[in-house]
Amino acid sequence: MMWGVIGGLGIIVVVLLARGGNVSAPSSTNTPKPNGNTTAPITPAKPSGSTTQTPKKPNTPTAPKSVSGIAFTSPLGGTEWKIGELHTVSWSREGGLTGQLMLLDTKTKALIGVLNPSLGTRQTSYQWDTLGVAISRTNPSRKEITAGAYILKLAFDGPVGTVESAPFSLTHTSQSQTSAAIIAIEGAVFSPTTLRVKKGITVTFTNKDSVSYVFKINTFGQTIAPGASIPFETSAFFPGVYDLYSETTPSLKGSLIIE
Repeated sequence: MMWGVIGGLGIIVVVLLARGGNVSAPSSTNTPKPNGNTTAPITPAKPSGSTTQTPKKPNTPTAPKSVSGIAFTSPLGGTEWKIGELHTVSWSREGGLTGQLMLLDTKTKALIGVLNPSLGTRQTSYQWDTLGVAISRTNPSRKEITAGAYILKLAFDGPVGTVESAPFSLTHTSQSQTSAAIIAIEGAVFSPTTLRVKKGITVTFTNKDSVSYVFKINTFGQTIAPGASIPFETSAFFPGVYDLYSETTPSLKGSLIIE
């Protein structure tokens, strides 16, 4: 029986030697070979291109668009306007936007007031009495203008720039002012047909004809008898152009300009 056991062990040893020899040595498949063919450690792949990240620039406001081709045509630089006279402010073309027309001090650029707070999209001019301006766009209260050097400024509503005029001056008239003026009605016409007066002057309408007339000053109706006179107090009216006309006498027409 002992020989049978020894024989069996011999068979086991022979089988193991046939498979690889040393039964206690670790498998060669589990140990990397030191011959340069060892697989290198895996490292993360580098991103394509430069690895330096350029920081993003912060968002900056877009510069306002310029109001190309618009320039003041009146007043021009060095112009002298008399305070209380009616003058035309004009610019070269329409802006296509609403906006406001402002008066600024030449030296400080400080806002003096607003001539027109609501310019139209196609507007290219404005009639200014040069007597006063509104305090601001939202405050229509008027304040008087004093003599000095000024500039005008167009400010449109929207992402566009502004337009400034060249410096000009406002001065007081040196001419003496009368306190009264007369418009006569003779031969069914006004004489003179156009009268320009300062605000506060009394205008007297005198009928030299032998018939009565009914005429209007804008919408204010007047009836004047033959040889009669009617005073018209301009102090109660805003500066501007007032039409004189008669619905019954077509030849009776004219205008009164209050400055």
